[in-house]
Amino acid sequence: LLLYMQSPEELKNRLEILNEKIVNSHPLGKGRFQLILSFGVCPVTEPALPAEDLLLRAVMAHDRVKGNYHDIIAFYDEHFHRRLTQEQTVENDMEEALSKKEFSMLLSPVRDMDKYPVAAESRPTWNPSGKTPIEPGLFLPVFIRNGFIARLDTYMAEEACRTLKRWREEKQPPVPIALNVSAASLRSPYFSSVLLQLTRQYEIAPSQLILQLPSQTALSDLPLLRQLAERLHGEGFKLALNHFGRGTVSLDLIQTLPLDMVKMEGEFSRDLGNNSKTAPIISAFIRMAEELNLQ
Repeated sequence: LLLYMQSPEELKNRLEILNEKIVNSHPLGKGRFQLILSFGVCPVTEPALPAEDLLLRAVMAHDRVKGNYHDIIAFYDEHFHRRLTQEQTVENDMEEALSKKEFSMLLSPVRDMDKYPVAAESRPTWNPSGKTPIEPGLFLPVFIRNGFIARLDTYMAEEACRTLKRWREEKQPPVPIALNVSAASLRSPYFSSVLLQLTRQYEIAPSQLILQLPSQTALSDLPLLRQLAERLHGEGFKLALNHFGRGTVSLDLIQTLPLDMVKMEGEFSRDLGNNSKTAPIISAFIRMAEELNLQ
């Protein structure tokens, strides 16, 4: 649609009315289906741009809200353009960055209640030579969307094995390293073999790696996830369920996967002391973990 607008608010109201009329256009009945509309808007601030470019920008904005029940309208604005340019730069540079080893591993201590370190949790950082570091919040969503995250998972696994070997040679305490495993890696038939090969190459016991599995897993991926988890656990790797309490399949995964530990979604603890329901939820979580022999 090519529409005239005096303000973004006026256009939003107009599209919301249009949405309501279309959604309610078919009669109620047994065979009724629900329509979910979404709108991408590109304001014409540069009249010299060809119509095809304007339409492409509107489509890009639309992709941000497609399938969203609440936010159904997205505008292509300067912030959107800047973010898109950054994401395109990330995609253009990611292969070269991997070959130049511009990614590194940032480790954070995981401590027990007595403040004793029980593991080191890894996060990837990207430090391009001679440029400003790129935030994980920018490059990780791009990698997840285009599948490059599986390559980064393997890279981080090798970094972890290399670090564990160096710690052993330096007579440091043998603290396991926790790695996030993406859904893309879980779908790969070679992932478990690559991990096993890396531990043998660096002479690291598989139990020194904690593989943090995503709790937000598509139902279609569950059979593959169970199969991979059993294989990895059988080889000696430690398995953790990440962000328990987020998503819809967490309890099913706890019931069916051979887990060693479970990590509660951080939002629960942030409300501790402010929300009266939070303490009973955390207590129940701890009891459940103890009865299932989960760390």
